[in-house]
Parts: sequence; structure tokens; C-alpha cells
Amino acid sequence: MKKQTVIYQLVLDRSGSMSSIREETINGFNEQIQRIKEMNEFYPNQDIRVNLCLFNHHIHHHLSDATPKDIQELCMLTYRPSGLTALYDAVGDSIRKVKKQIKALDEEANYRVFFVIITDGHENSSKRYSYEKISSLIAKLQMKKKWEFSYLGSTLDAVEIAKSLSIKSENAMYFRKEEIEQSLEHINCKMASLLNDYSEHEAEEKG
Repeated sequence: MKKQTVIYQLVLDRSGSMSSIREETINGFNEQIQRIKEMNEFYPNQDIRVNLCLFNHHIHHHLSDATPKDIQELCMLTYRPSGLTALYDAVGDSIRKVKKQIKALDEEANYRVFFVIITDGHENSSKRYSYEKISSLIAKLQMKKKWEFSYLGSTLDAVEIAKSLSIKSENAMYFRKEEIEQSLEHINCKMASLLNDYSEHEAEEKG
């Protein structure tokens, strides 16, 4: 079996309301990167690539197609919450970039996309993508079985928002803002499970 490429796309809110948990978000992301580096060493048969989209009313692709060893941690200078919440534009732009990333792979390449959205508020400033467009895009991509979307929101209707965007309810989670570090650890566990499943499948084929 060929080496699998695992694309981890994180879409992370940096609107003004995230200011109250700025330090916790930075710490949670940096801990997550350490875990991804550990996973990369533990699963050498898989090529992990990391993308990070930070968004408020502007979209900033902070990391694109980065290998774990090349990822720089976030700090107070690189994560500065402000502004509004262009959630749909951030998700739509990130999907477009991941599709280009996949196109650049070998035609017969094995790949999986682990796409995670983390926000503490509701959409209020997207200009290029609508709710309907994002919901349709996610629904079509999930049908391919190679894309897995997760949604973590700190509003009480987080699970309902995720479902309305065609994200499976089992991949949606409400988190209290002060618990964002634990929520990111939950994502680490899901990604480790995905990597492990592939490795076990490869071992069975070889056996």
C-alpha cells in the first residue's frame, strides 16, 4: 500500500470575541502541534500535512501544506483576535485550497482530509460564500468518504449549526470557552484514531 497523505486543515476563529481566551487558544494549538509531531514519528507510513486558516472578517492562511517539523507555534504576535466573523468565507477558501493541494498529489495517491472548524460565535460578515453554498460543498465532499469534517463551537446551538452545514452530529461539539484546550485535545484523539485505522488496515493487507 502506498504512503497515505493526511491533510489536517484547521479553521480557527480569531474574531474579537476570542480575546477572552487568547492565551488558552494559543496554548491549545501549540500543544496540538506537539501531539501532531509525535503522531508523525509514530506513523512513518503516513505523510501528515498541516494547514491553518485564521479568520475574523479577513481570511489569513497562516500555514499551508506544512510538514509537522516545519510548523512554528502560535504566539501573542501571530494570534491577535479582533473584528467580525466571516466563517463561511474561511471554510470556503480553505476547502478550495485543500482541493488544489489534492490535485497536486499523484493521481493514484491515497489521501484523507481531516477538516476542523473552531469558532466561538455566529457568522456575521462573509461576502463570497453563503450558508447554502458551504452546506452543499460539505455534503458533497463527505460523500467521497475521504473528507471528514468536525465542528467545535462555544455557542449553545453549536451542534445544530454543524448539522445545518451538513456536518455529522457525532463530529460536532459544544465547548465552554475556558475549556478550548481540552477541546483541541479531543481533536487530537480523533486524528490519532484516523491514523491508527489506516496503519492497521495496511498491516492487514501486508499480512
